[in-house]
Amino acid sequence: MKKAFPILFAALAAGALLGASPSVAQNAKKDAKTNGAAKTSAPKQKAAKEQPAENGGHLGTFGDWEAFADLREGFCYAGSKPTRQEGKYTQRGDAFLLVTHRPKEKTFDVVSIEAGYVYKDGSEVQAAVDGKAHALFGQGGQAWARDAAGDVQLVKAMRAGSTLVVKGTSAKGTLTTDTYSLSGVSAALDAINKACPRK
Repeated sequence: MKKAFPILFAALAAGALLGASPSVAQNAKKDAKTNGAAKTSAPKQKAAKEQPAENGGHLGTFGDWEAFADLREGFCYAGSKPTRQEGKYTQRGDAFLLVTHRPKEKTFDVVSIEAGYVYKDGSEVQAAVDGKAHALFGQGGQAWARDAAGDVQLVKAMRAGSTLVVKGTSAKGTLTTDTYSLSGVSAALDAINKACPRK
């Protein structure tokens, strides 16, 4: 898998949508009219690896996962891109999975999935860790656990698992299956736990 995480994640996760609570995402998504709206509306900034060390920046590469901190803005996140993508689509944006901590908001282990397309309204997104399914809801181009308990259960399963498979349906009715490696996820989560601790 090509390692292009630092620039990609820094550019996309700089926006308020990624790693925010579902309610924040819902409000912000009202203005998103196109597939790439959430990505293009995020303010540009330097890649995480270029941020000053005291601000956190790139915390490290752990197997197929990367960890980052933006201590100035008050959040940390671990992320990965799919190792395999399946579906009969002709065009699609970047897909990735993030786990985000926002200590100032007292939110931790918030799982968000960027599909690279807009989900079908009302459709359920399924995230299965080693075959055990976890139901998510899709809105716009992202999917979330329905509540904090769902995040906790999913993150716990990810730490113990080897692969995570995300199945979703686009607004055009296209079914997609993305496979994520969980190699290194525990170490990446440990890194953001240290950088953005629970108090």
